Amino acid sequence: KVGSDHFSDYAINFINSSKIHKSVIYQTKETQTGTATIMVNGDTGDNVIAIYPGANMTISPDEITIQKEAIVHSDIVLVQLETNYEALQQTIRLAQKNDIPVIINPTPYNDMVNTIIDNIDYITPNETEAGLLANMAVNDIESAKCAAKIIHQKGVKNTIITLGSKGSLAYDGTQFIYSPAFPAVVKNTAGAGDAFNGALASVLAKGKSLASALCYASAFASLAVETPNASDMPENDSVLHRIQGSHYKQTISTH
Repeated sequence: KVGSDHFSDYAINFINSSKIHKSVIYQTKETQTGTATIMVNGDTGDNVIAIYPGANMTISPDEITIQKEAIVHSDIVLVQLETNYEALQQTIRLAQKNDIPVIINPTPYNDMVNTIIDNIDYITPNETEAGLLANMAVNDIESAKCAAKIIHQKGVKNTIITLGSKGSLAYDGTQFIYSPAFPAVVKNTAGAGDAFNGALASVLAKGKSLASALCYASAFASLAVETPNASDMPENDSVLHRIQGSHYKQTISTH
């Protein structure tokens, strides 16, 4: 959802010129378009983001219900916490009622996420968010394993903790899948999480295994951070080329 300002014009034009086949954009005159100011460290590519949610927080459950047919005919639903909470709940409710898998990317973190993750198919916190969910520090693979077990006990079917340059760790209640990060020449890490989640969802939507989805998402994100702009995303051919040109190896364990 956008406001009625020059930022909304940019957002609408950007989406319409993208390869997104179908999109629904609500517009309001009540508030401005949500924006994010991103400050990037020129040496490391790390970033700090200041967010003004704007129109994103005015999405209503009724506006979600109007899009029910699109939701129930989806292969997978990916949501995050940058929108109105009641609308988010309605989206998840409609998806689960129709057996559509749901991925929650819990960013920006809000404790209220604990009220909606029971029976969720996938949750994809980063180290900080996983630490807040599990009430512990997460800074390496071993602590990520402990956090993943705690998050799983909250009712999440699959927990995927992204670890930045250290890769990612997935846990389904039985086994862990550690997926290392692909080497990358980092220019800007803004949008890396979005890249990972979108790529993950696209592969899972095709019915492929979680391990395959994690490999693809890792390669996709590694290419995304090599571009200076957060909105620049790699092409599928480039991702497949990176995977095929590597000796990528995941580690599967039960402890």
